[in-house]
Amino acid sequence: MCLIHAGAGRDGQGRGREHLTLVPCEVWGKKTEAVAELDPGALVLFEGKLARRKKGEQWEMVVSGFDVTPLTAPLATLTGSAN
Repeated sequence: MCLIHAGAGRDGQGRGREHLTLVPCEVWGKKTEAVAELDPGALVLFEGKLARRKKGEQWEMVVSGFDVTPLTAPLATLTGSAN
């Protein structure tokens, strides 16, 4: 599973920019069954705690206490676009 986190920030000139962070996730335990039922590319509501921690010389993203709910609304309704 890959989590895509959209965030707002500023570029070098101070202009507002949206950035996406792709977070590859491994799911363990009871949540594995629920995530396995999702279709590839499915749009879902993800609720949980996202944190960064240092592991040696690298940083890793840690997701805990989460719940995934598939969204069934048309994409245009969710994004506000007509396409």
